Amino acid sequence: MGTDSKYYSEVISKLEGYCQKKYFLYVIIGLQITLIISIAVFTAFALLELVSNFNSPLRTFIFFFIAVVVGGVSVYLLIIPLLQYFKLFRKESYFQVAGRVGEHFPEIKDDLLNTMQIVSSNDDKIYSPKLINAAFQNVYNRTKNIKFDSIISFKKVKSTFVYFSTLTVVAILLFLFIPGLNAASYRLINYDQEFIEPPKFTFKVFPGDSEITKGEDILISVSVEGESPNEIYFAIKNKEDVEYTYKPVTPDSLDNFNFNFVSVRTSFKYFASSDEVKSDEYEITVIDRPIVETIELEIIPPAYSRIAKTVQQDNGNITSLVGTRVNIKLSSTKKLSKAFLLFSDSTSVELDVTENEAVGKFTVRKDNQYIIKLLDEIGSENSSPITYYVQALYDAYPTIEMIAPNMSIPLANDNRVNLIAEVADDYGFSKLILNYRLSASRYEPPQMDFRKLEIQLPPSEKEIPVNYIWNLSQLSLGVDDVVSYYLEVFDNDNINGPKSTKTSVFTVRVPSLDEILAEADKIQSHSETELEQTLKEAEELQQELQEIDQDLKKDDEKLAWEEKEKIENALEKFEELQQRMDDMSDKLQEMQNDLQQNDLLSEETLEKYMELQKLMDELTSEEMKKAMEKLQDTLEQLNRD
Repeated sequence: MGTDSKYYSEVISKLEGYCQKKYFLYVIIGLQITLIISIAVFTAFALLELVSNFNSPLRTFIFFFIAVVVGGVSVYLLIIPLLQYFKLFRKESYFQVAGRVGEHFPEIKDDLLNTMQIVSSNDDKIYSPKLINAAFQNVYNRTKNIKFDSIISFKKVKSTFVYFSTLTVVAILLFLFIPGLNAASYRLINYDQEFIEPPKFTFKVFPGDSEITKGEDILISVSVEGESPNEIYFAIKNKEDVEYTYKPVTPDSLDNFNFNFVSVRTSFKYFASSDEVKSDEYEITVIDRPIVETIELEIIPPAYSRIAKTVQQDNGNITSLVGTRVNIKLSSTKKLSKAFLLFSDSTSVELDVTENEAVGKFTVRKDNQYIIKLLDEIGSENSSPITYYVQALYDAYPTIEMIAPNMSIPLANDNRVNLIAEVADDYGFSKLILNYRLSASRYEPPQMDFRKLEIQLPPSEKEIPVNYIWNLSQLSLGVDDVVSYYLEVFDNDNINGPKSTKTSVFTVRVPSLDEILAEADKIQSHSETELEQTLKEAEELQQELQEIDQDLKKDDEKLAWEEKEKIENALEKFEELQQRMDDMSDKLQEMQNDLQQNDLLSEETLEKYMELQKLMDELTSEEMKKAMEKLQDTLEQLNRD
């Protein structure tokens, strides 16, 4: 029989489309049902595990039970339909499919099935090929506009998806909001492991395992995570003990359980326990650490400071000048293998060790801190070493004060300037330099650089008055030449280098002849005015002395006491006048010397000077002096009475 008709192929293709859509529906529904069963079964057993906390064998059975159930459902509802989709293991023939299609479409009824049965007949004598083709053409024409797969409905997929979504949301909420459900599922998955039920609380022990120095105190503190008990027990066992000793401890205000061990001498083990809950076991190891027993510092300041060295016992703190050498010697309670000085700036000094002693040295450079680190023969270190402080003292800058001349001055005819200054430093000087240069001249260009002239100083003194006569003759200065100068003093700091301090810059100028004469006239005029005023005051004083003399002759005791104050005032006035006369005498003498040095002392000028000198002699006559001496004696007599 020929079945190669295109009508036959078209009909078979439409039937196959129906089959594939049907099996695709089965696959989707099977997947959803498989997931629903898997989620439901696993969540149910996770809840049971949460409540019962099964042991490993039972969890193993549950795990494989879930695996078998989920596997069986998957094979039956998912794998088989998927294979049937790919035309494997199909139990339904095209005849059955054709009959089912005919049931849904009355217009074709059994015609489709009957036609296919004709094709399946092997007896060509009963039905001719033409009849078969004509029958299929008739069926094809009646069914070409009918979609066989339209009878497949996906409504069940939607309803199943609603169940799946609802169950998934419920499961997620359960795992999110039920404490321990995640852990229970973890235990189910890891069925071959044993899980110990967590205790109601746990201990956090401080310091745990620790090493302390022999004789040191140690505080053991236990904090509780979870429901805190009213009391716990410290279990303690020394090395020589066989069993633990239990000591009850109650919580403090912070709910911590503390136990203080005082002056621990031997190592011991310990743990905390309460209500069958036990912490890990810890050990406190007692170490006989080396300890600094004695310390001796030899402090040697820099030589330039001329400060004597000192020896310091049992005190590692140092306050000394930068550059000071420190020799350190210490002893330990144990034999040492190494010893160091560790400074806060990360530097270190290794000490030379001999049995239980160590020596070394270092130099003070800056403010610092240090500790002494000891290691005994078994490598044990000293614990909590003392921090010592190094305070570095810095050499201050020297000071210098220009006393005279402290202003710009004219140069005298002898070309000399008397420089008077005072210098001071905390440890002494290295040199004093006079710096000078020609800063203005009508005859040559000014000098840019200062020349240097060293003035000798005694190096060992800390405060020195300087009186130096500077001879400028070698400079061959002319009128209106100006020389700028200043003094610079250097200290004797040979550690950081000498430091210097300078005075202000002063000038000395060569005056002209007119300036010298004008200055002389000014001094002379001022002296005349001052002398006339002084002479007037002297005459008033002389008259006052006569009145005092007359009052004293009355020999009135009361009056004598009243005149005492007058005598004292008169004596003070005389001393003041005498001082003023001395000052004017010095000025006049200086003026005379200047005029003589410059060959300007004319006969007229000399006569004026002699007149001034005569006035001064009158004020300082022997008669006046005797009168004042008499008053002084009288005043002393009154004081004795």
